[in-house]
Amino acid sequence: MPLNSKTDVCNLALAELGARRISSYDSDTTVEANACRLHLDHVVDTLLERHQWNFATTRATLAKLALPGDSEWTETWQLPTDCVRLIRITTGDTQNPLRDYAIEGRHLLTRGAGSGLRVVYVGNARPVGQWIPLFTDAVVYKLAARICGDVTQNPALADACLQKLEALALPAAQTADARETLSGENFGPRHLASMSALVGARFRADGRPPHVP
Repeated sequence: MPLNSKTDVCNLALAELGARRISSYDSDTTVEANACRLHLDHVVDTLLERHQWNFATTRATLAKLALPGDSEWTETWQLPTDCVRLIRITTGDTQNPLRDYAIEGRHLLTRGAGSGLRVVYVGNARPVGQWIPLFTDAVVYKLAARICGDVTQNPALADACLQKLEALALPAAQTADARETLSGENFGPRHLASMSALVGARFRADGRPPHVP
């Protein structure tokens, strides 16, 4: 059955710890619910920041702000409130992203960008029902590790959850998600080399080097 709420995610994490379930993420007042509310949003943000997740990627046109008088930049823009990780900036030409920029707080600073600045970014506004299942697994293991101290007082359980996160859940989620894009960030050196025109020019159509008969 698909997960559709933060309550579902929290109950999976609690089940991983052998703890009692909660009835509502928003209104339950148990120790378990309080621990989940304290940690869940931060856990999600930290995992979103670690990868260019396709399911959480979105686009926006930025609002231009007044530039401080002592700035070495020429424009200031307001980043979206749900932006966790900036992927790229464009000025209408998706093939030539803007690379001369800086981020200060929730502001994006540019030089010579003009107007109509658009960004592609990983955001945290996607509801649970739109997460990919493997990302949900990663959230469950990290949340279980974070709430373990409050719920079970068993450090060994927390360590076990973190091991599952780093060794199994997160790599599986990142690999599955990376198959959905051609972004260079999500592929290894061998794949990037295979896409190079320079490398391709050194091989024949059958994949063998020119000097091989």
